Amino acid sequence: MNEEELAGGQDIHLMLGLSESTSLMEVKKAYAQMLRALYSTDMAKSKTGLARLKDIRQRIQGALDQLTKLHREELINEIAKNGVRPKIGQMLVACGLLTIDQLDAALEIQRNTQSHHIFIGEILVNAGYITERQLSHYLKQQELLRLPPDHEDRWGQRLVQLGLVTEDQLNVALIDQNNKSLTLREALISRGWLTADVLDHIF
Repeated sequence: MNEEELAGGQDIHLMLGLSESTSLMEVKKAYAQMLRALYSTDMAKSKTGLARLKDIRQRIQGALDQLTKLHREELINEIAKNGVRPKIGQMLVACGLLTIDQLDAALEIQRNTQSHHIFIGEILVNAGYITERQLSHYLKQQELLRLPPDHEDRWGQRLVQLGLVTEDQLNVALIDQNNKSLTLREALISRGWLTADVLDHIF
């Protein structure tokens, strides 16, 4: 694919030589690799070449921004329709295989890994918190479980906004609510994350 094709194309997948089924994450990776390649060429050494590269980048970035917006809208619509899938770490806390502190430690490792993305499940297995078999089991369970959509007017989200619980704690409590036939209030109290007195003063 030459410069003119890249600059004149309207579809991000066509510009990057990818299939339309390519995930958003892979599109972003391909875009970053393409930029590195273009800016290492002889064309980048002249003012005219840099101007042309800037134009190419702006055109592709515009298409990427549009794709990201569409992806976000589709995700929001899916969540509104089907609920949100819990994260694997939240499920492991809910079933008692992991503590919130252990999950936080694993997430910190994940955040500080810059060379490449490491899945949280891999970190948890390597740390000895869970086995490969347990991870495989709960990944399958993850496909079956949906939590109710989080809306700002839901009181659970209000607790997160007030800093009284984290998103992970709220979703673990929602899993408890689903699996143990508890109210969300009962689930939060049974976990020891909030007391009845605190909840009574807020709501």
